[in-house]
Amino acid sequence: MNIQRKKNIVIGTLFLWAFCSTNLWSQVSTDFNCFTIVVGKNVSLDGSIIVAHNEDDFGKQIVNLYKTPARKFLKDEFIELANGGKINQVGETNGFIWIELPGMKVADSFINDKGVVVASNGCPSREENPDSTDGGILYWLRRLVAERANSAKSAVKIAGSFIDKYGYVSSGRTYTFADRNEAWIFSAVYGKHWIAKKVPDDEVVVIPNYYTIQEINLSDTNNYLGSPDIISHAIANGWYSPESGRKFSFARAYTALTSINHPGNIDRIWRGINLLSKKDYPINSQLPFSFSPHKKLDVQDIMRVLRDHYEGSKLDKSDMYSKGNPHKVNNATICSGSTQYSFIAELRMDKPLEIGTKVWLTFFRPAINIYVPVYLGIDQIPNGFAIYDYETAMKFHLDPPGSTFDTIDTHAYWDFVNSVKYVDSNFKSNFNEVKNYNSFLENKIHRENEIFEDRVLKIYFDNPKSAIEMIDKYSQESLIKVRNRAIDICN
Repeated sequence: MNIQRKKNIVIGTLFLWAFCSTNLWSQVSTDFNCFTIVVGKNVSLDGSIIVAHNEDDFGKQIVNLYKTPARKFLKDEFIELANGGKINQVGETNGFIWIELPGMKVADSFINDKGVVVASNGCPSREENPDSTDGGILYWLRRLVAERANSAKSAVKIAGSFIDKYGYVSSGRTYTFADRNEAWIFSAVYGKHWIAKKVPDDEVVVIPNYYTIQEINLSDTNNYLGSPDIISHAIANGWYSPESGRKFSFARAYTALTSINHPGNIDRIWRGINLLSKKDYPINSQLPFSFSPHKKLDVQDIMRVLRDHYEGSKLDKSDMYSKGNPHKVNNATICSGSTQYSFIAELRMDKPLEIGTKVWLTFFRPAINIYVPVYLGIDQIPNGFAIYDYETAMKFHLDPPGSTFDTIDTHAYWDFVNSVKYVDSNFKSNFNEVKNYNSFLENKIHRENEIFEDRVLKIYFDNPKSAIEMIDKYSQESLIKVRNRAIDICN
């Protein structure tokens, strides 16, 4: 490895650290990596769009879960952005399931009442001279999309309009917007530039912490949307030259070199693609934006990827845990030492929205804690999964009280932290034991879930209200179940 490449990697690691964390504590980690998988509806086993995401954030964290209702606003009410800009409120906003990391500007995920999923990955750009108006927009971009979008494509247009008007005030980020019909990958650049591409219905997308959109065609508005000067801006900055004879690639032109060349990104996207693809890609090859899977995929296929530590590959320095904890000895694994929550959203067109939108959710490391199904029709989150009510959380999200992060027995998050600490105390022995029993539990949960859905669907068409009440109760019991399993791991 030459000196310049070493320098790039060091700089890239520091950049990702600054990019992913706003709160530090005494923990030391080299994992700064969110990870997303999107499965087109024609290559999933049940015809659903699947969005899967590991949210990885270093520092002092806690995860809260809320079900926020639709809200109404007066005509003259407005939103004040962090840097002073103001946006007029709309008359009524969507409700949503909200997975919150207090104090974090770029870590929350949403599934709104229209079935639109919002998640994101940090993707540093090369832009050093961003344009902005009224201080620009950052955190509010995702929440405004969740509050206002009624489809994935409308989410793209909403996010794009805010970036056009205010400018994005972080180096760069890739958002995933998805509904039951389609999914879009939306890449925001520092300043007033963005590009979005529809996920092909018959392919799969894997996203690490760099831009993955390559060739673009803005005249094809069914599959691409974006800033009209996205290519000319790259030419003006010397990031792309038409005289080179190469086709324009957004990722190659706009991604920070320290990100696109970072081993932690290359290893993870290569591993994710090769676990799901019908062909083997060399790790040093040009990896595709999207690809055909080796078979039609279900949520359990995706769970295996989100839990991966490079087991059985040349990247596994732990040698199947015999040489230590893979979170400590392997480079930037997909299931990371800094994973705060993980979800897999099944967005199904053939069922009523409240039932067809199902989120398999777990907290902290997904390799250690089980996934449980939570339906969009959930009305209340059980006690212990949030510190505040949703209104208080909205008010103080960007500036939470210091006590928010105190370790308390009543908050479920700390049970998941403790389950991880237990496994880490003797990883090889404890992990294999926990993994085997988790597999048994999850298989049981999947079988029971199929039976429940058959039953609730029959009731729904005769009595929707009773069916929604069943969904709410079932989802709450699922969350209690995942917490109880985390407690059992430690006992």
